[in-house]
Amino acid sequence: MLKEAGERVTTDGYLCEASEKVQAVVDALSKLEDIESKFQDDQVYSLEEVLATVKSSESAVVAAQSSMSLARMFIQMKLLEVRRFSSGPGSDAASRFSEFHTQIEIANKRLV
Repeated sequence: MLKEAGERVTTDGYLCEASEKVQAVVDALSKLEDIESKFQDDQVYSLEEVLATVKSSESAVVAAQSSMSLARMFIQMKLLEVRRFSSGPGSDAASRFSEFHTQIEIANKRLV
């Protein structure tokens, strides 16, 4: 009982951190989409504006990819760890980590 309570506290911390990492991915993608939406209107831009926007877009892509890699690696490592826990906290956390993994894959498809 005490072991399971400790595992639940641990998994709650892991899930909170994973949620923050997934949110960082979503935020990075939103920033990229905001930058790229600048070209959606019919306005004509100067070469300097286009180059600056492309440079910002490239930086946002790198940030999104980095966030995605960090989140993916964290989720995989913690998923392996929680699978060793008791069935209650371990399976609950494994299910949530699977959901986070799905969100990361959806974000990756958006990025591509």
